[in-house]
Amino acid sequence: MKHTASWQSLEHAPRDSLLWKAPGQPYVAYISFDLTSIVTFFKGFDSFTVKFDHKTFITNYLGIPVYLALYLGYKFWYKTKLIPLKEVDLITGKREEDRGRVAEAVVEEALRYGIKGEWASLVSSPSPGSLLRFVEHDLSLRLLSSSR
Repeated sequence: MKHTASWQSLEHAPRDSLLWKAPGQPYVAYISFDLTSIVTFFKGFDSFTVKFDHKTFITNYLGIPVYLALYLGYKFWYKTKLIPLKEVDLITGKREEDRGRVAEAVVEEALRYGIKGEWASLVSSPSPGSLLRFVEHDLSLRLLSSSR
């Protein structure tokens, strides 16, 4: 939910531009939170029926204060804070990921149309450096041909 809220705080950022996205978001996060809350509340509901049983109540609901104590203890001990929505970094690593997607697309296109000579060896067993040179060369050729 925090990821979706921080994305929505970015102005004019299309969802497809995000590096990490899950299908069904944000609805899946809200549904999961609601279902988890309902299960947590009703799992020990039998301790409230007819006669209150404190042993059953403690057994069923002990996890909630333990979880909160561990979470708040961690926050206090390590002095961590929640990051404001406007400061959440959703962009770091995006350029490298885009470059990798372009490289994959170029390799697929080259394999589809067939390639000869030196380029065949680069594509068939690419090292990161050679593949990057191949992509940069291909992109520069495309830019030159489109500018003519």
